[in-house]
Amino acid sequence: MAGLASSVCYVSDENIRKEFFGFLDHNELSLGHIFGYYAAEAAFAHGEEWLRQLLEYLQGNIDAAEQYLKEHCPEITFMRPEASFLLWMDFRAWNLPQKELVRKLVYDAKIGLNNGTDFGAEGEGFMRMNIGTNRETVLEGLRRIAAVGC
Repeated sequence: MAGLASSVCYVSDENIRKEFFGFLDHNELSLGHIFGYYAAEAAFAHGEEWLRQLLEYLQGNIDAAEQYLKEHCPEITFMRPEASFLLWMDFRAWNLPQKELVRKLVYDAKIGLNNGTDFGAEGEGFMRMNIGTNRETVLEGLRRIAAVGC
């Protein structure tokens, strides 16, 4: 869906709205294409049931990840997302420098997570996992994490 280059944004403050949309226009980021417009129209008109099922499935993935970690790797915790399919995972209990944590997950566990420090220095000891996929893939990723450090 991201490749369809369509989105909706509401900015209530007039000054911020002008600045935001001016930035988008100036950088040619406000341009969509015909496929995105039709997809957005279809999603708004007919997507309610799909969205309900998606949110239910993602909630199941979050619950499954939480249960797996409690059982197999309780030192790794995460903040339950409120509006996303991304788990902000706390690996600080592993007591590894960030570069070693990334190396261990990428090269030993063979799993690709977002490096916490990509979001600022406060991300030290954290990684971000996308759970917007089938449940078995989420659990396989968690098994790989547990195999290299729990």
